[in-house]
Amino acid sequence: MKFAMITFAAAVSALIAAAAIDLESVIQSDIDWVSSAFAIVGDSLGENVESLVQPTSSLRREADIDQSAGPSGYSKCFVDASDDDGKHDIIMTNQYVKTEQKLVFVHIPKNAGTTMVTFIKKKKMPIRICEHRGGAKCVGKDRAIVVLRNPYHRFESAVHHAITEYSDETFIRPLVDAGFTTANDWASHLDMATLEMLNSDGKHTIDGRVLTYGWTYSPQYEWFHGLGDPIVLRYEHLEHDWEQMCKTMGLPIVPLSKRLTYGHLKAKSEGRVEAKSYDKPCFSTRTCEYVERVYADDLKLIPSQCPRDVPP
Repeated sequence: MKFAMITFAAAVSALIAAAAIDLESVIQSDIDWVSSAFAIVGDSLGENVESLVQPTSSLRREADIDQSAGPSGYSKCFVDASDDDGKHDIIMTNQYVKTEQKLVFVHIPKNAGTTMVTFIKKKKMPIRICEHRGGAKCVGKDRAIVVLRNPYHRFESAVHHAITEYSDETFIRPLVDAGFTTANDWASHLDMATLEMLNSDGKHTIDGRVLTYGWTYSPQYEWFHGLGDPIVLRYEHLEHDWEQMCKTMGLPIVPLSKRLTYGHLKAKSEGRVEAKSYDKPCFSTRTCEYVERVYADDLKLIPSQCPRDVPP
């Protein structure tokens, strides 16, 4: 009896081992097939697809903070649409045709405005400046110069600016304390983020018109609409467009200086959050949908694809 039980156990073990070997071969076969498929897709996309595939354990839940995505808090793009920046030329009527009108730079926040204003003043360029409060009424009969930017990257820049420059403000501190420091975090926690983004005290206006959101979160269209035949400079190709405009308008051709931010111009405040690298971030579905909803008019001005962290 004892011998029979041992023999039976050995037989069962052998069957399990054989099944495991067979299962392993099936799994390996599937892996080989998937790898081949990705290799084909990779060839067609010109991308290193292996770098786009992550283990399930590292995938980001949209409601949580991404702790595995590196120092920027963003995961790698599934499709990196950021390289499309500026390929869609913004074609305006008589874009670079010289007129007798005086030129006015309209400062749209998060669009290299600090760089432009500082440069214009330093070089004493014959260009008047309308700050955040000024739009079509401020421009009047003169001709506006505006910088337009990819709406997805501009929203991310606004979040980054708030976190790094104003971390102790009433509605930003709770976000910082909770670890919500990226555009993806804010789009996933709009109940908290909206308190910061709304123009709740009504102080942010353009030509006397009270905005729904604060300046840095307001659509670029809020400044743009009503401008008659403005000169449009693309943020992603600012140096090139600036030089082209200067040549056409008969202005001194002086290359733009290094881009600045407000943070470069003011002293570091105590307890300020350190800036994180956010070069070409990729966004969650919620972030993409939020930008597409709030900045719909901007996307008509600057057709852009959202660089997503998952397949569209």
